[in-house]
Amino acid sequence: MAVKARTGVFLGAVGLAVVALAGTVVLNVVQNSSRDADVVTWWVPDWDYQAAVGLVEKFEDRHPGVTVELIQTTGDTVANRTSVALESGNVPDVITESVSRIRGYAGKGQLADLSGLFGADLPADDFAPGLIDALTIDGSTYAVPYRWATNALIYNPELFAAAGIDGPPTTWEEFEADARALTSGNVVGTAWPVQGDPSDLTLRFLEFAVSGGASITDGRPELTPESTQAAVELIGGGIAEG
Repeated sequence: MAVKARTGVFLGAVGLAVVALAGTVVLNVVQNSSRDADVVTWWVPDWDYQAAVGLVEKFEDRHPGVTVELIQTTGDTVANRTSVALESGNVPDVITESVSRIRGYAGKGQLADLSGLFGADLPADDFAPGLIDALTIDGSTYAVPYRWATNALIYNPELFAAAGIDGPPTTWEEFEADARALTSGNVVGTAWPVQGDPSDLTLRFLEFAVSGGASITDGRPELTPESTQAAVELIGGGIAEG
């Protein structure tokens, strides 16, 4: 599962170039990739495709002997397509995928060990705390994180002031009370981000479940009946009550 030299160079260049972007995906080099030493095949989901085009142009300018073939996937298809490719052994050199699925692939021995990429040119401590650990199993790191997402509470201070609320809530109880105080006429006190593809909805549900007592161990969520019920009631109750 050694990384081919050309793939390692490409991965390092791309990882350094995009480390400042935001989101939650990882860059993977997989084993059994294409045999053409002058072509790197990279599967990129639609949400990152245009950014990847720009990165490839810069890379090919710096490495005129190497061509990068971009293949666009989608948020709805990338998981199944990657799984099928890894099971069959007919895989590209690089895949942009979700951090949540890396441990599963690595556990089957389907990803290359990228530990050797980290060092002076790609310091592990340049990444957000915990990201490298989440992609490391038994001392081997199987992906390079370059995006992460942080959900945030967005509020309107003018509406807060008009409702007599001093600042943003710090507990779910305060959140509910503030939402009720803000709801008046055509103004709705809160809005849940419940639209999107299944993977987005799953991540949002997990965030509410964690607040209800679920835990995450080695990148794997551990739900309980109580945490699941709390998440459903939090989202569903808010919608049912308007």
